[in-house]
Amino acid sequence: MLRFSTGLRNALLGDIPSVTDAGSQIAFVNATGKITDTESRFLSEGFRPGDVIVVSDSDSGTNDGYYSVTTVATDGSDMVVSPAPTNEAVDAATPTIACVTSKGLLDVMRHGTIKIYTGSQPATADTAESGSVLVQITVDGGTFTKGTSTYGLDFDAPSSGVLSKATAETWKGTASATGTAGWFRFYDNSLTTGASTTAIRMDGAVAASGEELDMSTSVTSGQVITIDSFALTLPAYDT
Repeated sequence: MLRFSTGLRNALLGDIPSVTDAGSQIAFVNATGKITDTESRFLSEGFRPGDVIVVSDSDSGTNDGYYSVTTVATDGSDMVVSPAPTNEAVDAATPTIACVTSKGLLDVMRHGTIKIYTGSQPATADTAESGSVLVQITVDGGTFTKGTSTYGLDFDAPSSGVLSKATAETWKGTASATGTAGWFRFYDNSLTTGASTTAIRMDGAVAASGEELDMSTSVTSGQVITIDSFALTLPAYDT
């Protein structure tokens, strides 16, 4: 069964990523093109590469305006943005940084990654992972780094209510262990593991046929696993 996490459902219902400086936390650095946060909240709050953000209430309005996010630090402590902001120290103002709009599934899962595990699918997508990781799926099998777009999985624009893997991307990975595949988890760009009600992710069962991910369940270390198709369909209204 395909299961969405609480964090994913909240994001789809309009939970817009936002961070407000509550006192000497956010700074703007021109030389590096970064917005920094001493509380390291950017990744956990849902900011992702490719987002358009708006800054408000900066010092004298110096940095108020719109920016595109290039990368987010893996610890969530900063974002590289374009255009580069004007220098502004952490104690200069109490700005708010927010995504311009809420996101659809295509944007929420942008630059994500899939891990295939042994054993049975957990009871919910909020539950901690069970079993062992057999393989991680990325674009071209490259090394995934959260907070960046490099090798992250993407979808094409939806068509007729169907969201499908990007046709220009090859989703694959080299197995790191030998075992029997039982389930997968599709993580957003933050790759948040463990029990969580805020992590954005979904999971499903793996079998030779008839499940959310159909593949040969026998996996051998060093084997290259490729996902040729992956699609999510929203039901149509039926009278």
